Amino acid sequence: SYTSQVCTTCVVRMRFVQKDLKCCICKQENTTIYCTKALGSYTPGFVALEARRQSGHLMTYHDLLDAWVDDDVLLASLTKLTALHCPECTKEAGGDDHESPIFHSLAALRRHLREIHRQQFCDLCLKHRQVFLGEQSRYTSKELEIHLTKGDTSISHSALCDTNFKGHPMCRFCRKRFYDDSELYTHMERQHEHCHICRQRSAGSYTYYKDYHDLHRHFT
Repeated sequence: SYTSQVCTTCVVRMRFVQKDLKCCICKQENTTIYCTKALGSYTPGFVALEARRQSGHLMTYHDLLDAWVDDDVLLASLTKLTALHCPECTKEAGGDDHESPIFHSLAALRRHLREIHRQQFCDLCLKHRQVFLGEQSRYTSKELEIHLTKGDTSISHSALCDTNFKGHPMCRFCRKRFYDDSELYTHMERQHEHCHICRQRSAGSYTYYKDYHDLHRHFT
């Protein structure tokens, strides 16, 4: 009945954002977890928690996390992390989520942000940044263009303002942007061509050609 005591927020980030159901200590997959306010040496073991739940001890099931929670304050904090609140409405209400509408889909929230607050998320950051939705940066149309091409150093409210982020790199052939250089490299290797002779002569040189016809002209 050993219980691994780990930070609730970290576990929720793993289960909800990263879709990782493994224990961060033993790496065993957990279909259901218990979130308890009890800390330290008196934290009940898993068997004890399960027995308390089955005996009628008040616990609430959080379906998005497959988690049983034994404290209303803790449950409220987990709901805040996982619910689709409008961050701008919450900020305007002084940080009170109860005054912020909850949306049933990300599309509805994005439409609300666009129509009411004239703001939008970056699609690439939404897909690749492993953070809660409330931690994602939001941009005006002008700010989004700066974010994509130059980075966020001039956008003071962005979570990426003080990082080395320099914008999302773009494939010069497809005119499509990618999250980072690693993703762009994978795209170039799979979708475009390079000269193996030039690469052998100059290790570390990454020159690409749009397609085989373009590469053939280079060979010629």
